Amino acid sequence: IHDLAIKDLPPMINYILEKTGREQLSYIGHSMGTTMMLGLLSEMPEYNDKLNFVILMAPIAFWARQDFIAIEPVLATAIETVR
Repeated sequence: IHDLAIKDLPPMINYILEKTGREQLSYIGHSMGTTMMLGLLSEMPEYNDKLNFVILMAPIAFWARQDFIAIEPVLATAIETVR
């Protein structure tokens, strides 16, 4: 997935921007597309300027069973921030 994010996604974005004459595009990623975009933006943050918004759905991930007590402070902080 790293190669797809770093070697394949940038030329696709650049091609679309070149052909449309626009400075930014919108990206919707699902599953592997989510992981690819997160990889691209973490390795090549300059691509943030080429995106006006990004929607990422259903990332490829595995979350082993966790005790809720361990993540409760993190969730409480997130909820309080949103309020």
